[in-house]
Amino acid sequence: MRAETAAVLVCALLGAGPYLNTIPANFAFDDNFAVIYNGDVTNDANTLAGMLTHDFWGQRIASEQSHKSYRPLTVLSFRLTRKAWAALPRAWREAVIAWRSASLLPNEENEAARRGLDPLLFHAANVAAHAAASGLVAGLAYFLLRRRWSPRPLLRVQGGGGEAGGGGTGLQQARGSPGPGRGHSSGGGGNGLARGPGATTPASARPSQPGLRKRSTAAVTPQPPAPSPDATPPASAASHMFPPDPPALHAAAWFAGAAFALHPVHTEAVAGVVGHAELLCALLSVPAVRLYVSAAEAAAVRRAAPVVAPGAGGAGGRGDRGRGSGEERARGKGDAWSWGAKAAHWGAVLGAASLAVLAALAKEIGITVLGCMLAADVMLVPVVVRQPHAAHGSTAGRGGAVLRVLRWAAWEEPKLPRMALLAAVGVAYVKLRSWVAVDQLVRIYRKVENPIPFAPAALVRVLSTGHLHARYAGLLLWPRHLSADWSYNCVPLVTAVTDPRNGLTVALYGYLIWLAVAAKPWGVLRTWWRAAALVAAGVEGSTPREAHGSADEDGGTADPVAGARTKEGPGSGGGQGQGEEEGEGYAALWAARWRLLVAAGLLVGPFFPASNVLFYVGTFIGERLLYFPSVGFCLLAAEGLGGALARAEGQRPQPRTAPAGDAVGTITGARSGAAGARAAAGDGKGAAASAAEKSGGAAGVRRAVRMAVYGFMAVVLMSYALRTWSRNWDWRSEAALFTSAEQVCGASAKVQLNMGILRRRQGDMRGALEAFRRARAIEPGYCEPGYWIGLTHVNSGAPHPGITELEAALSCKYVAAEALKALNTIFKTLHDADPRDPVPIMRWGLVLVRPELGRAGEGCDSLEQAALGYARMGATQEAEEAVGRCAEAIQRGALDPGGPGAGPSAAAAEVASEVFGVTTAEARHIGPPPAQLLRCLAARLPVYRALGQAARAAASGAAQPTAAASAALASPKGPMALPSMQAAVYEYIRQVSEREPLCRRAAVSMADPDPRAQAATSPPHMHLLHLLQSLDPVDPWLQAEWGRLMRELGRAQEAVMHLSVSAVLLSQQLGLMQEGGQPTARSLRSPSPSSPSPSSTRAALNVGASLPPVSAVEALEGVAVALEEAARLRPPNACEMWRQAVEARRMLVARAVGAGDAEGYGRHSGALAGSVGEVQAGAPQCREALAAAMGLGNAKGGVAEAN
Repeated sequence: MRAETAAVLVCALLGAGPYLNTIPANFAFDDNFAVIYNGDVTNDANTLAGMLTHDFWGQRIASEQSHKSYRPLTVLSFRLTRKAWAALPRAWREAVIAWRSASLLPNEENEAARRGLDPLLFHAANVAAHAAASGLVAGLAYFLLRRRWSPRPLLRVQGGGGEAGGGGTGLQQARGSPGPGRGHSSGGGGNGLARGPGATTPASARPSQPGLRKRSTAAVTPQPPAPSPDATPPASAASHMFPPDPPALHAAAWFAGAAFALHPVHTEAVAGVVGHAELLCALLSVPAVRLYVSAAEAAAVRRAAPVVAPGAGGAGGRGDRGRGSGEERARGKGDAWSWGAKAAHWGAVLGAASLAVLAALAKEIGITVLGCMLAADVMLVPVVVRQPHAAHGSTAGRGGAVLRVLRWAAWEEPKLPRMALLAAVGVAYVKLRSWVAVDQLVRIYRKVENPIPFAPAALVRVLSTGHLHARYAGLLLWPRHLSADWSYNCVPLVTAVTDPRNGLTVALYGYLIWLAVAAKPWGVLRTWWRAAALVAAGVEGSTPREAHGSADEDGGTADPVAGARTKEGPGSGGGQGQGEEEGEGYAALWAARWRLLVAAGLLVGPFFPASNVLFYVGTFIGERLLYFPSVGFCLLAAEGLGGALARAEGQRPQPRTAPAGDAVGTITGARSGAAGARAAAGDGKGAAASAAEKSGGAAGVRRAVRMAVYGFMAVVLMSYALRTWSRNWDWRSEAALFTSAEQVCGASAKVQLNMGILRRRQGDMRGALEAFRRARAIEPGYCEPGYWIGLTHVNSGAPHPGITELEAALSCKYVAAEALKALNTIFKTLHDADPRDPVPIMRWGLVLVRPELGRAGEGCDSLEQAALGYARMGATQEAEEAVGRCAEAIQRGALDPGGPGAGPSAAAAEVASEVFGVTTAEARHIGPPPAQLLRCLAARLPVYRALGQAARAAASGAAQPTAAASAALASPKGPMALPSMQAAVYEYIRQVSEREPLCRRAAVSMADPDPRAQAATSPPHMHLLHLLQSLDPVDPWLQAEWGRLMRELGRAQEAVMHLSVSAVLLSQQLGLMQEGGQPTARSLRSPSPSSPSPSSTRAALNVGASLPPVSAVEALEGVAVALEEAARLRPPNACEMWRQAVEARRMLVARAVGAGDAEGYGRHSGALAGSVGEVQAGAPQCREALAAAMGLGNAKGGVAEAN
């Protein structure tokens, strides 16, 4: 089994093993919102197309309240996992759910089971995904570390025709010469690590004159292409442990894969179901990088290969096969960079870009892998100049040179088009996300979640951001203290330059700056410039050395285009670079660039979106955010340890021979060109050093160093495994998770809040209150603890302070809905316990009229119900206060413009819109008309006052001013027997009947014309009439108004009954008057006395004498109106009702004629004509009854004639 395959499999097993104890764990922390309460996961009715418009939590991503986390691929994975769970046998699922329910706390509900879910398969999927990711990282480690120890120039020049150097190693070695990594001699290849046969470099390679390097006159034997860095080793090398790779590479790659598999910082990503996004992102990103770099390198190899001439022996040894004839070359068949190769190359590039987009759809940071590909293309893949270029155009001069360069960059050399494609894909993803999400950034973070944006000064924000990065680096270096929550104030902000924690920031940034400076990335631009200069020169038919100019002894090159000396020569001998690109200096530069690539592309890049640099995010520190960036960390650590091992073995860490056809050819630790020739001839210092290394003392030191490095690796991996295994137990439940978080981040407000919630579940109410209060003390602006404090007070038997806290929590949009639900339950329970107590209804009404809820109509109905209750108790002041609070709410709603930035009501409007889905405009539309409701309140307020004063007088005999009032209160009618009470009630009924019919409706449905909306309400008018009617059930006016109210509520049968009773009662009054007696009913038309002062009970009880009795005309009118209204409801006896109503109208007309009342005659005649016309038009079946009524003035059985 190959070492790399073994590493992949072993690291995959290492990734799964330590996480097996997470599979039985429950949902914890954010898992509930991402899975249990996410309709895109649990509800199959949510379409897949709809999923593309929702965020990670199931909300509409275009909403302002969305977290803007766009991860549809992860959500789809959750849904498929849920379907897999549902496909298991029912008995298995029930057994798992029963086992899990038995492990819950006494007060903890298994919400997942209620929704048909269980976390078992979700955790198993995470473990499998992490195992696969660990194997992929091990393979990536081999892939990149091979390139780390195979330095090569970044510029290659393809020779014309069948020139031998075109596809060689860049050292112009003969077949029998030692590859720089295949022999271990004291000459030029003395630093190699491979084990092939060796021979020294020919002495003729030395320059004959100082400062001038001539082409060797020795014949160069064509040699077959050596294997690529990832090729299978030859069978002859099978006896070695890991041939042809050096042991340091294997140790480093294994360590990188194992460290990633076992790193404790990954526990949050693997043990938490939410971390599935990180795992999917890594699973797609790692293959994307490898696929892209392989495709780019393969393109460079093919483009650098010489075009085989007819009958010539090329670098690939294909000359004898007849390929590369003039006709074939014209058709491109003799060129390795054929159309088929181009298609394969671009297919692989598009595949890598597609994987990057899929990674971004799993987690947003996946798009940063495009940057890693770009960096790899710049740092690892050479640019190739193919000969000849003059053939592309015969245009001479600067214009022709520019055209050649543009053609080369845009068409021949695929590097720039490749990079442009990646940039286009990145821009397209950003545009797509902007189109879907409207706003790219999270706007709803708070100080408790990320305190940096809320820091008072820019310096504090800068220093704290730097320290944040240092803490992240600390989690990678020393993952001893881990927490599920690092929110405010777990890590205090850095407020001064003198804070010693700034030293960590300086160390981190110093390391990153050193990486960037040591890599000299600007040198890559010089290389590209030289390539463009060569293309612009349009050299044809010359050798590379002749085309490029002469190289001096220092490796500088006289540039034939620019006429300047450069330190990094363009190449020689088949494109081999000189100057910086040769010798140990370039090997160090190559290593620095490799480190910069890994640090920028696989560590800093994936972390950058969460770094709070370009924009602020909703997380201060999140361990799962380090999952993908830890790939770069593990590679850098492995490279450092591998370099230490190589030095301990007395070898340079760049041992590999670049194959012919590899990207550009590998530079060995030995010096090439003249320096290599000198080493081949024998360097005295080198021989002395070699002798010293063979001494026993040096060997012992090297052995000790090797043992120390391997021991360090073992200790690190073992400690990682043990820490990961123990940390996983913290994720088995929320109780264990936040208990461990409190040990690390006890100063975090959110940790204290969650600890309080857990203690509530355990029944420790006192401990819960302490935790909630600590959370609020840490961050006074943190509003959630108030809700939990209120709920805990209520559960502890202290409802009043609890209600106060819950009412205050209505201003917190994060718990407003839960607070409202809790208050509704509490007030309903209190009201059911004592229905006559108006306090719960009053408090509930005050809750509903709050601007946050947008339910002023419901609140006013409750407040008026409370006002009636207070009035019955004699608490007039409280009744007036209840009505006044309703009026204030209505006036505030009418005057407040609302909306963001509208002043004090902006926060309330935000809660109403975000929590309860009611905007200010919608609240006005569905709410009661302010002017109408205020008139209704003004009409009912005197009734509440009169009722309250009467009740207070009845409760205290000393307050009864007269014997008449005392007798009235003692009568069955109670307060209704008082003249002031009757006056207030009748005035109110008259206003409702004549001017304000909408006062019969509830405030909540006053603006809704739908009868069904009225039937579902309980208006204050009904509560008031019900009380008054219960005091005086034989009052005809109250009966008539009750009937009209029933009609308004859609209760026609009851309306007909009460209207008929009103007509009967008035007919009885007419009978009393006909017999010469005094009617007992009072007149509804009497003017109302002035409303008494609320504090003047004596005056209220002594207002005038009794109201005048009802007159015959008023009684007849009342009969006619009541019967007509009842008949319009089409009861079975509607025709009889019409007959009696018309008869009453005729009697009124006759009385007006007899009294000579012209005004009355006109009014009654018009009413009679209207009734007759209505019957004839709408009730033709009643024409016979109408004729009888019109022909009988005093018919027997009709309405009695009154004197």
